[in-house]
Amino acid sequence: MALKELHLNSASARTSFHEEAMLQARLSHPNIPPIFSLSLDEKSPLLNLTGQSEENMPQIMVERLIDGENWGSVIDDRDLEKNIETLITVSRAVAYAHKENVIHGDLKPENIMLGKDEDRYNEIYVVDWGLALGLEKYKKDRAKRNGKQDYSRGGTYAYMPPELLSDMDFQISKASDVFMLGGILCRILTGKAPRQDECNFYKPSDMMSIILQNEISEFVIPHGKKVPEELIAIAHKALQRDPAKRYPDAEAFVQALERYRNHLELRKRLDRAEGIQKPYMSELSNSKDSNRDLSADHVYSASKILELIENTNEFRLIRESLEEMNSDEAKKEEGSPSQNNTDLLNRAIRSETISRTFLVESALRSKDYTLASAQLKIADALESSNPQGDPGKK
Repeated sequence: MALKELHLNSASARTSFHEEAMLQARLSHPNIPPIFSLSLDEKSPLLNLTGQSEENMPQIMVERLIDGENWGSVIDDRDLEKNIETLITVSRAVAYAHKENVIHGDLKPENIMLGKDEDRYNEIYVVDWGLALGLEKYKKDRAKRNGKQDYSRGGTYAYMPPELLSDMDFQISKASDVFMLGGILCRILTGKAPRQDECNFYKPSDMMSIILQNEISEFVIPHGKKVPEELIAIAHKALQRDPAKRYPDAEAFVQALERYRNHLELRKRLDRAEGIQKPYMSELSNSKDSNRDLSADHVYSASKILELIENTNEFRLIRESLEEMNSDEAKKEEGSPSQNNTDLLNRAIRSETISRTFLVESALRSKDYTLASAQLKIADALESSNPQGDPGKK
């Protein structure tokens, strides 16, 4: 177990500490450390989280001890794929908190702990909920202020959205956490937090103006580092100054990351399938040029035809997965599939068509008419599963 002790003894500090404990205690998620108990001191346990007078506010919080290191200390040493998987896990935990109407308020790699059994047991924890905010209470308090009084939560300038510094222009919401998740993605892609350079150069008073007024317009990618455009687009959307232009909550953000991951896996499958297809296409092209009978070179042995049929089916499965993703994206607020998804789909359709065409041509050129008949039937069956017309519709 780990003890978190309050060192400031002011009334506001005690109240803030109690509120942190109450909010974190509301959250029961595998990637959020549980609160075991609260105490006035080490000798007097205080298990009741509510109804305490100001002078009896707890000063010790007992929570799970995490044996590991913070993500910020190792993030630059890990590959892109592993960092994205960690970010997806973190975003899911934050999405759960959002369903409970709680925002974290200070998301950054340093507030993510990685256990020693991270890979085996998914030991990734979102910690330090000291700036967490219950949105129901916040909205009521903001309504009472009626726009006449500013409100600031504080946080880490390098990752902070403008509304956490001042909510006069924009209301604090779940999209505030999205901004910080986008900041973590920026750190993964560029090696720096969104406003790290400014924090290194400007004094805090100047940073306040920069955060409130300036857009994060571009990322500087280190020379020689390859970064997927799809991830850059996700980070840009999450880091918009206006919360209405960001993903509305962590659930929408994690869905965007998962779409990227699905695209990545489908692209790998497509690369493998096209690698298998390539020598067949080369052999067919050479045979056309020389008008040579390929069967003499045993190109059309049963095992090779089976491999080609399986590969053609793999193209079909990839195409169907992409069509389904297109359909899902079209139903969302964006209204149309992403260009990345459309490009992959067109590529899969083209490769599938080539593979089916090869089945037909190889059948026509083979002297084994029994095998040729079977190939033509299989090609016809595969073609019937790929309707012509709009590639985004099934």
